[in-house]
Amino acid sequence: MSEALSSIRSALTGQAPAGQPVKPLHRLSGLGGVLGMIAALVGLFTLALGVIPVAGSVIVLPFQGAQLIPIPVGSELTNTLPFQMSTVFVALLSVGQMVQFKGARSISRKLGSSLPYVGILTALFGLIVTYRIASASSINYAASSQVIDYVASLSVFMAIFIILWQMNSAAYVDASKSVVGAVAGMGNALFFPLLAIGHVGSLFSLIVPLAYIALLVGQLCVTLYWWAPESHIREYARSTPAAKMTFGLFGFVLFLIGLVPLTMGPLTPMGGTEVWMPWSTYQAVQATIVVHATFATPPWAVTGFLAVFLFWAMLGPRLGAKELKSSHIRADVFSGGPKYFIMVMVLFATIASVSCSSLLINDAEALAVFLTICPAAALFITSTLYLSNNDVVSGLPLLVTSVFLLVLPYSVAVFILTSWVLCILTQFFLAIEIKIRGHTVFSQTFLTLVVTLVASAMFILFIIGAFGSGPSAIWPVNRWFNIQLLPGIESSVQAPTVFAIVLLSLIARNVVISGYAYGRSYRGGSSAIGFMTMIFALMIVLIAGNFDITHEALTAAAVIFALYAIGFVLVLSLNLNIGGTILRQGHEFEGNFVRVGVAVGLVLGIISALVALTSFAVFPIPPENVSLVLTLLTTLIVGLEIVQMIGWLSAGIRLGFLKGGFRFGRPSVAE
Repeated sequence: MSEALSSIRSALTGQAPAGQPVKPLHRLSGLGGVLGMIAALVGLFTLALGVIPVAGSVIVLPFQGAQLIPIPVGSELTNTLPFQMSTVFVALLSVGQMVQFKGARSISRKLGSSLPYVGILTALFGLIVTYRIASASSINYAASSQVIDYVASLSVFMAIFIILWQMNSAAYVDASKSVVGAVAGMGNALFFPLLAIGHVGSLFSLIVPLAYIALLVGQLCVTLYWWAPESHIREYARSTPAAKMTFGLFGFVLFLIGLVPLTMGPLTPMGGTEVWMPWSTYQAVQATIVVHATFATPPWAVTGFLAVFLFWAMLGPRLGAKELKSSHIRADVFSGGPKYFIMVMVLFATIASVSCSSLLINDAEALAVFLTICPAAALFITSTLYLSNNDVVSGLPLLVTSVFLLVLPYSVAVFILTSWVLCILTQFFLAIEIKIRGHTVFSQTFLTLVVTLVASAMFILFIIGAFGSGPSAIWPVNRWFNIQLLPGIESSVQAPTVFAIVLLSLIARNVVISGYAYGRSYRGGSSAIGFMTMIFALMIVLIAGNFDITHEALTAAAVIFALYAIGFVLVLSLNLNIGGTILRQGHEFEGNFVRVGVAVGLVLGIISALVALTSFAVFPIPPENVSLVLTLLTTLIVGLEIVQMIGWLSAGIRLGFLKGGFRFGRPSVAE
């Protein structure tokens, strides 16, 4: 706190605490923050006047573009104030970013990073958005084609502007050692998410004013950021403590804001049970002039969640050598290809959500599915990054949430609500861990061992029908999917959830096992398992595209077997490497047991594949052939899983996984 106050005092007075003059980072660029503060005051002014739409809200709600168009009455135009206020608002933000260009260039040279240059791209797209909003005065209100084209073009430009704005907000946090830079980034990054969720339900009067206040505080800190001494810019590539703390805090904020799209709209009763409808769920509604889309979940609420997600992903911490050693991890969690893949998924999802916020039926038909697939894929990859670093505490709730986000046409609500609450709690405790000890993960090898064994055991129990059998109508997979598993819920309602639970047990086993390869030369193979598993997890959306429950069950079984078959060789390869590691440590019995299990599993897998090909080579396929193949495959899977469980348990013991539990207390200087 004293450091933050010192930076603010130096920014305002131009002097160091000792009284000597200091050189500001870039005084002219600080005027950009002043323009941003004026923009925030314009937004608060429109709120006070009761202008609808409020200044800038069209950025996150493109359908409001139709409300910006002036209405001709005689020879004059009425309703001109909304588009004028929005034009002025965006113009001030854009010019403010333009003014910061020289300062951004100097920071870019100092850091050796091109991230600060995002500000100039933000300014350029802001000017384009300003021009497009201002063109509302030339639109014929009565010409539906002109209105539709205007709204559609707004949605494209607005999506890009939001993305660039969030990336530029992350640049303030990334570059500064001071709390001033962190607050500047957080204030700016919260503006669009708060503005978006503020237009959901009855949240307007509470949340929208907070959005403009966040922008006001953020832009004030932008001014202080540029007027503060140069010394507040980081010297090294590693993330500053302020940036790491912002990352931890926004992981918690991400899922708090996500509660709005999770609960306000998609929850609906069905057959006496509350179900959760995916974010891509919509209906076509015939209006007076055009057909528009009505979404179960307002897509602008999803935009708010995704905007925070992008900011959070951009701040993925870069740790120094001492930090990596003290936190018992060997590499940054958010780095390389997986980090960029997460960002690409969030970018696609943001473009889709902003486009769907136009409520145009063409955008909904083309892009709505990405509201389900892309956020789930981003969360899935995030979970694999945590789990591959043996952080089951943070990773497992993310994994479960990502799977239930994909369940179509609906899922039993309690499952996704529970997993989301767990995400909030784990991110809260992770933020505390970052603040107290500076660790960005909970590295718990003991939990990796336990969850691997539990997930594998659950998969075995599902395969052998230990939880009961479903109706004969879904033969031959009725032993695997008991669609009457959840008491008091209709079979047709719980069926998609049951299919997802069975698949989730295999997915969890595949992903959590990657922790065994952590810190070893064969870690790349475990990454391949995680990516391949994600591809098949995304196929959950295909289960709903069938005629009835029978076909859905068969499709779910096909996805499970395909995932198991393709992961078969990768998992055995990982086991082979694990066995070699155990042998090199001098434990011959356990190492040879794991390696012999791999060889036997491979031989039996080949035999099963040949039998399946022979049995299915005739048409029509006799029912007894189907029974033979399914019995053989079930026997192979169950036997192989049991052998692998014994191998994973012995490997966990010999590799020291049982010793990797929670440690409390601050790391010492020696660490």
